[in-house]
Amino acid sequence: IASAFFLPLLYFVRRKVPSGKMLLKAVGIALLSISVALLVAVFIRSGEYIYNNFLVALHYVSGNQAHGFSQVAREFDHHFFIVLFLLPMIACTLIFMSVKRLFDSGKVEDNFSLQSSLFFFLIFLGNFPRGLVRHGFLEAQDGFYTSTFFLALALFVVSFFKSTKPFVRYSIFCCVSVVGLLTIKYFPLPAGKSPIETFFTQSSLKDLDKKVDLVDGRVKGHETFAEENFNDLNDFLNEYLDEDQTFLDFSNTPMLYFYTGREVPSYFAQSLQNSIDDFTQLNHLARLDTNRVPVVIFSHYPPAWMDATDGVANSMRYYPIAEYIYKNYRPATVVNDLNVWLPKSQLKNFSLAYDDPLATPDYHYGYAPVYIYKHFESETESLLKIEEVKPEGQFVALGEAVQGESSLFLSLSLTGSGPDGLVVISLYSGDKKVGMLQLFASESEGEYMLPLTNSLSWHEFAPNRIRIEIWNGMELESVGFYKDLRSAD
Repeated sequence: IASAFFLPLLYFVRRKVPSGKMLLKAVGIALLSISVALLVAVFIRSGEYIYNNFLVALHYVSGNQAHGFSQVAREFDHHFFIVLFLLPMIACTLIFMSVKRLFDSGKVEDNFSLQSSLFFFLIFLGNFPRGLVRHGFLEAQDGFYTSTFFLALALFVVSFFKSTKPFVRYSIFCCVSVVGLLTIKYFPLPAGKSPIETFFTQSSLKDLDKKVDLVDGRVKGHETFAEENFNDLNDFLNEYLDEDQTFLDFSNTPMLYFYTGREVPSYFAQSLQNSIDDFTQLNHLARLDTNRVPVVIFSHYPPAWMDATDGVANSMRYYPIAEYIYKNYRPATVVNDLNVWLPKSQLKNFSLAYDDPLATPDYHYGYAPVYIYKHFESETESLLKIEEVKPEGQFVALGEAVQGESSLFLSLSLTGSGPDGLVVISLYSGDKKVGMLQLFASESEGEYMLPLTNSLSWHEFAPNRIRIEIWNGMELESVGFYKDLRSAD
């Protein structure tokens, strides 16, 4: 992004017009290089494979907000306004000043510091939205993207000094950098030790000579760490799997593939975390074969943070993958504090051999069902209505077309008015309650939709009716069951 703006600005301050012939030549060389690269890739792999990978990458890039938070800050204090308002405003102002100085000077080549400053300010602004997604202000890690601001600011100040002595200019650069960090970044910060305080008190260069001596070719896993944490798992996989087989990691622990020496059955190295939307999840499933992937690492035992990142259970966030696991695998054992699931064909009789709250969870979708409904409202071709019921009471019997079906969504139509309140959907197999879904009904919304079949309860206990309780005074008008046509059963 920075380069796309910097190049035109460079032509502008140099008072030059790009040569049409040169541009055509550059475009031609770029297109030729890309074409050759694609032909080589298609020769090695099929065209469909390359195109499919391109789509997956495009979905990941365009959907990166899936990694983000629902808020940009916990407290909107003065530090928030410094980082997210003052610094961008300063950057924009100094960019205009830099362009004017370079344009008026007529000697652009003689002011490399100012050109560099302009480029790094553009990088800061281009990378700034990344801080609204992850590794930003909310996590006290805004230094990742503000670092180029301080670098640009130091270079901007250096550009005013005409000394040709490198030592003088370098000293000025260092002084401005330190002063800038201490006055703008260091204070005021929230309570607790800040990353920059840690940087100044705990040197990252400590024992650097010893660490360099340990480098020998490729990065290697820490043998002690692997033995203490994954030795039993590695032995289990070596005994259970053939050399060309691997496992599916649903515990959000991609390092397991590294420490067990098994292939990742996905486009992404971080296979679960990077499958951020329905398309990437369904693509992930299309690559799976239970014969080649006969083991699932379902979760940590006891549950860990990565089993429910930001409080959202993996089986909710990655509901298509979760349902695939529930349909084809069953809990088998616990190895190295990891829940291991095996194919149903090898575990004929279902029995939960350990108390795992993640195997049969109660899902709380919050306000998400409103947005799920609106999403599919614009993609009606993705769903097929199986059944619609106008209930007379809280219980709704599941028809034959619904019972035992997979990849189903449940829709609710509510009427009336009332404050935001809880809606509880209980799954029953006969008189036994086997699962529960929850959501919040909003006063301004009447239509809701949520996944129904992404639970172990649905696939093992065969619910035949549901009970819907509404706690905000609104009334249930209808219940719909929709088949997800995107999923391959």
